Amino acid sequence: MLRPEIRAVAVITLILAPRLGAQCADGSAPPCRGAAASSAAARAVPIDANRIAVLPLRVTTADSLLGEGFAELLAPEFTGDGSPRAVDMSTTLAAWRRAGGGHRSPLSLENAARLARSLGAGKFVQGSVVGSGTRLTVVASVYYATSASTAGAPARASNVADSLDALVMQVASALLGNNLERRVREAAHLTRVPAALRSYIEGLALMRRGNFDAASAAFEASIAADSTFASPAYQRWMIASELMQPSNWGARVAALKSRLPQRERSIFEAQRPDTSRRRTARQALDERRRLAESLNDSPEMWYLYGDQVFHSLRDVIPADSIQPLAAEAFARAIALDTAVLFLHHNLTVALALYDTASAHRMARTYAASGAPGTWALAWIGASAVNDAQMLGRLRRPTAPMVFTADLSPGSILALNIPAPVAVLDEGFRLIDASAEGSARDAIAVFRWMFHRARGRPNAAEQSVKGNSPPFWRAPLFTWYWATGDTADDEIMLRVHGADPLADSVSDTRRLCLKARLLAARGQFDSVHTESLRRPEGARCAQVLEVWREFKNNTLTNARLAALDTVVARGDWSNFLGFEHRLLASIYEARRDTARALWALRLYPRDFSGAWLAPTYREEGRLYLLNRDTTRAVASYRRYLELRAEAEPLHVAERDSISALVSRIARRR
Repeated sequence: MLRPEIRAVAVITLILAPRLGAQCADGSAPPCRGAAASSAAARAVPIDANRIAVLPLRVTTADSLLGEGFAELLAPEFTGDGSPRAVDMSTTLAAWRRAGGGHRSPLSLENAARLARSLGAGKFVQGSVVGSGTRLTVVASVYYATSASTAGAPARASNVADSLDALVMQVASALLGNNLERRVREAAHLTRVPAALRSYIEGLALMRRGNFDAASAAFEASIAADSTFASPAYQRWMIASELMQPSNWGARVAALKSRLPQRERSIFEAQRPDTSRRRTARQALDERRRLAESLNDSPEMWYLYGDQVFHSLRDVIPADSIQPLAAEAFARAIALDTAVLFLHHNLTVALALYDTASAHRMARTYAASGAPGTWALAWIGASAVNDAQMLGRLRRPTAPMVFTADLSPGSILALNIPAPVAVLDEGFRLIDASAEGSARDAIAVFRWMFHRARGRPNAAEQSVKGNSPPFWRAPLFTWYWATGDTADDEIMLRVHGADPLADSVSDTRRLCLKARLLAARGQFDSVHTESLRRPEGARCAQVLEVWREFKNNTLTNARLAALDTVVARGDWSNFLGFEHRLLASIYEARRDTARALWALRLYPRDFSGAWLAPTYREEGRLYLLNRDTTRAVASYRRYLELRAEAEPLHVAERDSISALVSRIARRR
């Protein structure tokens, strides 16, 4: 069970409520600098006459996708250049569904106008799609949001069902009052291949409902039908990026980006900036924030900005500010649309900040979505807040537990959540029972990492017993190997030492682990550095060289400053699991305990592993050396939560720290 009394490091803004007692990254009381001061719900939305909400059309054909799909295709025509700018379709569709909109039952004009006003739109589009034989007739009108009265004559267009692109252009031209030929020339982002357009709108509907596997297949079918159609390539790239699927979709979108609608092109360019421009990481982050603010109704852009903050380098954003700033951006995204795509990291952030209310809300949202892959996240959230009723429902899953293309991120998030081991381990067993093929091997690896993170090395080994060897070569495994405690890591290396340490790129981290253990014994001359001289091993080689100089009393201030920079620029992708502790120990040896504490806290805030509990332990000790008993106790309690069900190897240390926390509490 999470401990709500452990305070978050900053105010969680917008819809992440109720707020915990919090303090800012600089130690001051809220409101924090750079954090939003009020919730989205508390602010009245100003009405902009130059914004328009394009609502799904009522459908009287057998094809229910047409109402939503036609609106998806029509909205990009309202660019803001000589016309109103359309509200982001993710936001519009989410609001429309919340208001009770349905394909066969449109909102009344009064309710549609109210919805448009809630989105800050001065106008809205509403209409119908009628099928007769092989022809479709579309009627659509623009209305003023303040009065629900019409703004001009309705648009009416009729064509064969396969000419949806022509229908969109005819309706757009009539509503915008532009010459049809000009509209057709400007509509380079559409396709004239009916199969491509059909698959595209199917993919959009599936993606907005969280079915990423089926959506990916639909977008790929669209691209196969028309390789110049940029929008499905863009959406497929978004899915690949979110699920961390290796692909060349980014390159394909880059080649087609001139054919993207303006909004999609802006978002894509923010994600894949022009490398010829010289910008610092901070400048790139600020540019993305400005784009999110300019597209303030785009949940996609707010999510992508939050995602960049979430994975930020510590030399860009202070460590204690990363989670609160990410929470702010994610909150703005899901205030607009609670689609599965925009929920991904919210649970991680809520748990990292000990925001039990938000964690519970996320768990309920995941459980209710029914989307493939959300089961694991719902299970973890329910475990973290000890919701027995939700866990009971989740034991009878109604949707696939994992994506076929990629494991659910829930398996990773379980590593350091202070919930009962038995409940989380049950979740792994349930996922394993529904998985197939190589997914089962990967699940075993995640389960190994989970037990190791909770101080249970014997249970970790049992998790992979009989697994397809060598299980430790799984791509994610190397990020979670080392605890940073030499004795603990020595045991693990002895268990798996029979496996040859091949001189290959994939083994660089394992070679670094072995080199670190040799260095801890003082056997620097036995370290094989050839493999570590490659680019992927440079970080490890530099850290080990500074360690050697430190042990030999030859470490200069310049070399220490260089290590300081290396550690500060670490993130989940290159973190070795121990370099922050080495830097802290050097500063402590120089009697600079404040800098030692700062160095220790240079660990990734986005994901975690076996090294986190030992880091909390050291953090508590350094806080005490800096006479900050409040934060020391908070860090020690987090350590104790992760070691609550530890195996004998860690029990004596755990009990010693528990006694220390009790003594501190009696003195206060």
